[in-house]
Amino acid sequence: MKALKVLFMALALLAANYACSDKDDEPTQEIPGTPDTPDTPDEPDEPDTPDTPDEPDTPPTPVISLSQSDLIFKAEGETINIGYEVENPIEGVSLVAEESAEWLAVSVNNDATIRFTAEKNPATEERSADVRFTYGEAEAVVLSVKQEAAKPVPAGLTFELNFSDVAHSNFILQIIPSDATKTFYFATMEKSLYDTFQSEEEIHQYEMARMRQLAEDSHLTFKELMESQTFKGEKCQAVNNLKPLTEYVSFAYGVTLSGERTSSISSNVVTTTEEPLVDMNFDISLTEDDLTIYITIKPAIKKQPYRWNLYTAADIARLEQSYGCQGVEAVYRQEVLAEVEALVSSGTSLEEYYSSFTNKGSIYNMEWGCDAATTYYIVATALNESCQPGKVTVYEHTTAAEAPLYSDNEIEVELSNPSATGMQVSGSATNMDPYLVMVLPTELCEAYDDDALVEYILTTYSAEVLEDNTYEGSFAGYESGLTPSTAYTCVGFGFKNGVKTTSYVARSASVSTLAE
Repeated sequence: MKALKVLFMALALLAANYACSDKDDEPTQEIPGTPDTPDTPDEPDEPDTPDTPDEPDTPPTPVISLSQSDLIFKAEGETINIGYEVENPIEGVSLVAEESAEWLAVSVNNDATIRFTAEKNPATEERSADVRFTYGEAEAVVLSVKQEAAKPVPAGLTFELNFSDVAHSNFILQIIPSDATKTFYFATMEKSLYDTFQSEEEIHQYEMARMRQLAEDSHLTFKELMESQTFKGEKCQAVNNLKPLTEYVSFAYGVTLSGERTSSISSNVVTTTEEPLVDMNFDISLTEDDLTIYITIKPAIKKQPYRWNLYTAADIARLEQSYGCQGVEAVYRQEVLAEVEALVSSGTSLEEYYSSFTNKGSIYNMEWGCDAATTYYIVATALNESCQPGKVTVYEHTTAAEAPLYSDNEIEVELSNPSATGMQVSGSATNMDPYLVMVLPTELCEAYDDDALVEYILTTYSAEVLEDNTYEGSFAGYESGLTPSTAYTCVGFGFKNGVKTTSYVARSASVSTLAE
């Protein structure tokens, strides 16, 4: 026991000495069986990290808020205002509404309200639409809109509609109401238009809008006009100004003077007939004077529009091959139809053609220059309102083989009072038949006989020069531009349509210009 106490005291003393000794002076104690641990290399210093600049603050995204998420409108139509707010607004950006229905109008106001206006719903079914609102980068907001269905009008008053005397542009409509004491309205429109309406109420609203416009144009109140457009009891009415071969719908329904519909619509369909052709006769006459023809056309009906034209036999032959038909009448019908088609395809309406490209009444002495020994056809045909040609009247004429030397005019020509570059020219004639007068060098005139001189003049000078030197009756003039000290002779002969018409050539005495 004593030995054990000594051992504890020795150990305590050894521990105290160890704790008080300098640490650096302590010997390294090796633990048997443990390998040497290599020295750990010094860690490299971390490089300095540059300071990161502060990132700018991102502005908050705008948020759209509506005071209501849906709207329900009455069938009669109404206006509703709702409020809106935009959180985190952006300067210069506005709320935008995207409408999705024609019957709904939406406007964003400056006082943070939105105005919705729904038209009257003519259908007996509910209708709906979505309105999408956007604001810059904000998430879009969609508002659902509904409108109640219109209440169906009770059948109530009914009508029997009958047609008679149906023609291409008119018919007689008979309307028999089930109650003769009730007021009603009726109308007729093309079936193609009638079928575009989705409901009876749409038809009614269309007709009442038309009546309101008519009242305004007539300087009447709507009620005053409706008094003339509503009826009681059985009614017969001629319906005019219709299109041929077209389906029409006549309809009737009860209505008040204020325009409120009181019954369902009763209707019936009719098709107009094909417009008949107008087989009108023409009195065509013609006179010819030296290959010039003068045409007179007299239609049997003065106010009936018609077309006419003139063709040679060669024209008709060419058109027969082009149209694949035979005869002047068939060719002219095809010519008129082709003309109408070409004008209509270029934008001219049938009504414009019928009123602007046709003749009415008689044509007197229409002048036409023709070729010799040539067959001509004058043709005329009446047109109906559909611009379809009817019976064709044809007048045939063959011109003379050549212009005859018919003039018995006695012509005299004279030169006098010469100067260095000109002299006076005069001529006399026994009638008013035209004649040509030319001043030519005497040397030239003496070199040709009459026929050769005429040939020289007609082939040397232009038609304009010949026309300028053609006279009727007696005349006096002055010829300038002559050569000094030169002899000249005046030549004259009957002349018309490019042909010499007298059997002789008149020549004046030779006169010389003066020396300069």
